[in-house]
Amino acid sequence: MREYSFFVENGKGEPREFRLTITDEALLSHHAQYQDGAVLCAQRLERELGVACDPPAATHYAITGDKLKEYRVAHVPEEQLDGM
Repeated sequence: MREYSFFVENGKGEPREFRLTITDEALLSHHAQYQDGAVLCAQRLERELGVACDPPAATHYAITGDKLKEYRVAHVPEEQLDGM
């Protein structure tokens, strides 16, 4: 399992830690590269922070196979997807 920690400051300068995880199995089964993990997690956290009026209550998020598939489709040329 890969775990990524992000510290986000609120408007008062108070840091808050968020942890995001991706299982190795999910990465391998969706043909994602390990180095994409940090980007995937940062994007997910940005989405969560962007939709919340207040800071989100959750501080741990798991990146699922569906999110990995969305990322792969958005970042891999179409001709390469046919072979995956």
